[in-house]
Amino acid sequence: MMANRPIRYQIHIRPLFSAMDREHMSFFIDLWDTSAFYTADGKPKMDIINKIYNHVGPGGDMPPVTHGGLWPQEWQNLYKRWIDEGCQKLELGKGTYSARRLGDVLLSAQDVTVPEGSQLWLERDNACAADYTYNLYIEAPINPTGKTEIKSTTEDVGEVPDNIKTIVILSSDGPQTVTIT
Repeated sequence: MMANRPIRYQIHIRPLFSAMDREHMSFFIDLWDTSAFYTADGKPKMDIINKIYNHVGPGGDMPPVTHGGLWPQEWQNLYKRWIDEGCQKLELGKGTYSARRLGDVLLSAQDVTVPEGSQLWLERDNACAADYTYNLYIEAPINPTGKTEIKSTTEDVGEVPDNIKTIVILSSDGPQTVTIT
């Protein structure tokens, strides 16, 4: 039997929150900002996570009917499973970066050290929609084969207006500004 894929905040939980949810809760929390759910050392902020569950889970009152209505049971179950599994999130990688304009922009992260069997990708950060910020995500394998680490590369191609000259990559070393050549 295949193991269930662990629930990760960025993949499974953040998409549950609509732009309207984010806007309405902005006085309390940015629902799309991973750091709002975790401490600086990466531990889940259980007080916030549980408070949200009390509103969106069984017997909850959010979102209101006038703004999309309550979460369906499967969303509530997914959020609860995420809590039960320890509120996991994706890790950020670090590497060397380049961005080349070839009509669209080819963004590349090279020499990223990852556990063998991991998935690695660049993803535009929706929380930073006004600019061109990407996350360098690593998803470790469900059943790691050991402590073997390998060097990996990932690329992403996207439309970037000609007036944009830099892209920011959020990595485990913090924000990295990459000049588009």
